[in-house]
Amino acid sequence: MKGFYIVDLETGERIPNQITVKGEETFLKMITRADVVDVASGGNFYLGLTGLSVSNTDTLVQVAVNEPTLTNNYARKPITRDAGGFTDISQVNGIFRAQSAVVNFTATPGDYSTSIYRLFLCNVVSGTAGKLFSVSAPLLTPRLITPTTPYSVAFELWMR
Repeated sequence: MKGFYIVDLETGERIPNQITVKGEETFLKMITRADVVDVASGGNFYLGLTGLSVSNTDTLVQVAVNEPTLTNNYARKPITRDAGGFTDISQVNGIFRAQSAVVNFTATPGDYSTSIYRLFLCNVVSGTAGKLFSVSAPLLTPRLITPTTPYSVAFELWMR
């Protein structure tokens, strides 16, 4: 399994992600055993933003250290595990992938508290008690989300 974060919807720019060790284990258990321990049946994935440089053995604790504070409308965004959350499952060049719906981050009334370097996928809406499944490669240019520069992204998971 591998994936991408679509970081520019206009150009289609994608950056690869790392499926973390816990992510690999969780995804395989979900597929092969219908395991719902880490993400309950009908539960959501959550997409978040961070300024941290991470590795595939890091946990949500390390990622959350440089996550924007919960002010100015920042919050992890849900991606439901259904046709509404993953709006496209299709074959591209002979390989199947699932693409999420667009996820929008908007800052109001002020800027987010930190510039964004990476995106991540986890199983909790906030805090550090959850599991970290995926972390993007670094953005080419850090982004500061402001009221005039919202940020829209999507997540892809490839069976490759």
